[in-house]
Amino acid sequence: MGTIFKYKCSNCKYTDEVSGGADIGFFIKTKTGFCSQCNRLVDVVIEDKFAPVSARVCPICEKDIKQWWVEGKPCPLCQGKMINMGCVLQWD
Repeated sequence: MGTIFKYKCSNCKYTDEVSGGADIGFFIKTKTGFCSQCNRLVDVVIEDKFAPVSARVCPICEKDIKQWWVEGKPCPLCQGKMINMGCVLQWD
């Protein structure tokens, strides 16, 4: 079962809801990345049991994700500290 957490930067107050790294459900695996086009953290499907995944792209704008992000890394916008505000969703 995958989990989505709310993260908030202690410096610039940027917030987003993502897994915070690699995550897995029954049918897909995801990885958190930073989309430089959207300027936000996103969870990207990297493996799907029922469909091929040919590219690791932003689910919003479909641009290539070039920077992966995991909990503990700094804010991708200002390099401030990202704080895990807790679980907001569990998914399969």
